[in-house]
Amino acid sequence: MVRGNLGLLYADHGRPDAALEQYEAALAIHRAVSNRRFEGIVLGFLGALHLSEERFDAARLCLEPALEIHREIGNRGYEGIALGSFGILHFREGRMGEARKCLEESIAIHRELTDRLLLAKALCDLGEFEVRAGDVPTARAAMAEAEAIQAELALGTESDLAAKVASLREALARG
Repeated sequence: MVRGNLGLLYADHGRPDAALEQYEAALAIHRAVSNRRFEGIVLGFLGALHLSEERFDAARLCLEPALEIHREIGNRGYEGIALGSFGILHFREGRMGEARKCLEESIAIHRELTDRLLLAKALCDLGEFEVRAGDVPTARAAMAEAEAIQAELALGTESDLAAKVASLREALARG
């Protein structure tokens, strides 16, 4: 998983080409040793990277098998993450109904697993979606719940969640 972690590091530091190289190497290794769990995880990383680079067809080609693998092996947490990525993908492609369905399924999984951090991040994704879809009350409710989780987890202002909450707050301010 070292290559996958290097990919995450490069992606977080704005080096998508280096991240792609590491993810592809990690994927090849996990496939060679038939490690389905990490194959699905790395495919999800690849899908998220392609999504962030607005390569929607490539994102779908990675996210579809990732979701299939997570469901096949019962990896519910990563299933929720993949559904969240699909929600964002559908939204960016203008498929609002599918986007909302995936985002709500992602939230339901994270609630079921009681993963508060991933739940809060998924709520922020739903909130951003709802702002753009024109449902400001639902976006505000999602933000309030995410903020409460942020406070509960005692995450500082430098956390990924804090950045997502701030982004949602700004989206709501813009209307």
